[in-house]
This record gives sequence, C-alpha cells and structure tokens, in this order.
Amino acid sequence: MSENNKIIKSNLKTLLKRYSKTDVVSNIEKNYSQDQIKLINLNDIFDSSFLKNVIIPKQKIDEMETSVKENGIITPLIVREISPNKYEIVKGRKRYYALKRLKKYDTPCIIKEFSDEETLIILLLSEKDLKDSDVVEIAYLCDILKKKFNYKNKDLGELLKQSPSQVSNILQLLNLNKIILNDISRKRLSYGQAKAISRLSDVDLKIALEQIYKNNLSVRDTEKLVSNLTNKTPKEGELIIKDNDVILRFSNSELRDKSLKRINKLIKKKKIVL
Repeated sequence: MSENNKIIKSNLKTLLKRYSKTDVVSNIEKNYSQDQIKLINLNDIFDSSFLKNVIIPKQKIDEMETSVKENGIITPLIVREISPNKYEIVKGRKRYYALKRLKKYDTPCIIKEFSDEETLIILLLSEKDLKDSDVVEIAYLCDILKKKFNYKNKDLGELLKQSPSQVSNILQLLNLNKIILNDISRKRLSYGQAKAISRLSDVDLKIALEQIYKNNLSVRDTEKLVSNLTNKTPKEGELIIKDNDVILRFSNSELRDKSLKRINKLIKKKKIVL
C-alpha cells in the first residue's frame, strides 16, 4: 500500500470515528457563543459547490422565508472560508436562499475550518437526520465521497446507519436523468418509486413514469408495473402506441437493425410520413 493510501485510510478511520457516533452537527450549533458569530454580507457567501445539482423545492424556501419574517434569524449560517473574505455554505442552504429573497444582506454566521471531506460528511449527516430528507442530495454526497475520497459503501453505510446494499440503491438513483431527480427532490416521486424504476431501460422508464403520474400509483403498484415491464419478453417487432408516441420493442439487435432499415426505406419512398 502506498504512503498516500495509508494517509487516506488513516484519515478515513479517524473521520468515521469522529462523525458516525456523535451528533456533531447539533453540537456545532449549540456550543457557539456570541463572540463566535460574525456578520457577513450575503454577496460574499456562495452556495455549496457540492450541491449545485440539487434543487431546493420552492415550497421549502417559502416556509423558511415565512419563519424568518415571523421569528427573525434564530440560528446563524454555518460557513467555511474558501478564499480571503469569501465563504461557502456548510449548513443552512434553505435559510441562505430565504435571506437572499428578503435582502437581509448582513447575516450572522459561524465560520468553521472544515476540509472538503469534513464538509461533505457534515452535509451528509445534516440531511440524513431530517424528517423530510432529500435522498437525491444524499446520493450526490455519497457519490462525491466515493469518487474523491475513496469511500466504500460500507463506510458510507456506517455514516448513514444503513447497509452497503441500501447505499448501493441510493447511488443507483443517479442513473436517472436530472428531470426525474428534481421530481424526487420535490417529492413528486417517492424514493420507493424512484428505486423501483432506476434500473429500467429508457423505453420502459418512459412508460413507467407516464403510468405513475397519470394514475397516481403507489410504491407497491409501481413495483408491480416495473416487474411486468422487466419480465415481459418482447415479441418480434412489437408495436406499442402511447398517446402521441409509437414505440417499437425488439427481441434482439439484429431484428432491430433490419426493421429500422426497412422503415427508413419506406420513409424515403414517402410511404411512411412522420
């Protein structure tokens, strides 16, 4: 094992021990004193670079905005310095966007010296403890920890208090396109439904989503639909018509290529009009 890998393994073990068994996030907020709070202009604070692909549903920002209007800023933002007098959100994204709406530019903050790895772990723990946690955010954070810091599913499971297979299911969601991921964040699509459809082909995925949204399917109904789609053996040149879409399913690539060649000839002869 190289010296660099030894450092990574040692650091990982220390971080897991530090963060997996204590409520570090709550302690950060509880143990601050007034002299640790600094007023920072919101123009000098930036959203988390790790969560740039994760939307915050408008409803959540609306709720936070209402809370700030009624109660003021009860809890400071937790930030880290990324360059001289420039900061990045560690905890308080919804509050950050609500404050920007309200134009409360001088905002109380707690500045912490967190590394990238510590920041990712704190973001992960903060989200997984929420009642309405966003599984998409958890998936992105786990993915970065795996790719950038060599975390294994077992390590992530220790942080999330879940099994490696459950972590694998969460990461599988990132195979879905951004529109679907946004629907999950907005709670239009549940985690159970998303997990069920995450391994479908593009064609079957389109059919499944249409049925879920049109018929308001439950998780169990979604799982049955997925089972029917995946266990269905396509007939030769099977034709499926869905509203304005025409879908052809083939049992093998040879039949597909032969059929597409024939279709293209018919289009050129104007016997098929698109």
